Amino acid sequence: LGKWLGTEVKLHNTLLIYFGLLFLTGNKVIFILPIVFLSVLIHEYGHVLMARHFGYHADHIILTPIGGLASFTHLPRTPKQELLITIAGPAVNFVLFFIFFPLSGIAGILSLGILSTFFALIAVINAILFIFNLLPILPMDGGRILRSLLHYKYSFYDSTKFTVIVSKIIIIPLGLFFLIQGSFLSIFMLGFIWLAGNMELEKANEYQSISNNYRLKNKYPRWK
Repeated sequence: LGKWLGTEVKLHNTLLIYFGLLFLTGNKVIFILPIVFLSVLIHEYGHVLMARHFGYHADHIILTPIGGLASFTHLPRTPKQELLITIAGPAVNFVLFFIFFPLSGIAGILSLGILSTFFALIAVINAILFIFNLLPILPMDGGRILRSLLHYKYSFYDSTKFTVIVSKIIIIPLGLFFLIQGSFLSIFMLGFIWLAGNMELEKANEYQSISNNYRLKNKYPRWK
């Protein structure tokens, strides 16, 4: 999709599959997806710009069925950095909601019905993104916030492992609920989240091993 503000934006292959499933099932959600993913992209740039403040660069942002993922060249060095970088994303959605919600009301007063509805739609989408992203599930922001808080006391790997366990405890009943409802697209998304959480754990294990080896070679205290 090109390079914006120094970071390349890509589409994950599974997103195309997701679009195809929505089209084949006649799901009307497909008509609002451009607004959803534009809001998601702006959300991700919140993470990217906050990360730059701490000296980290994002190679790319990839849009997936569960949202966006910014790929950074390095993991945050401290829990505080990860916490602030993570919070920056939902903060963007929070600000967008409080911009477009009153604009919707103003447009309604001026009898601009279509514009009022459009602004209301943007506000609602960003409110949902804000709430959804704060669920304590990796790799979503709520999971990263939980991990960063645990990381103040425990190692990065242990914090990630505990957060992945919490994530799966939440995902399993959600999956059963969507199965009963016959919402197979939601089950598809949960499966993607499950796999992404496992990848986060593998990445944390690899990073912890690299960190410990570096500590032994350079006689530095253990990174936590």
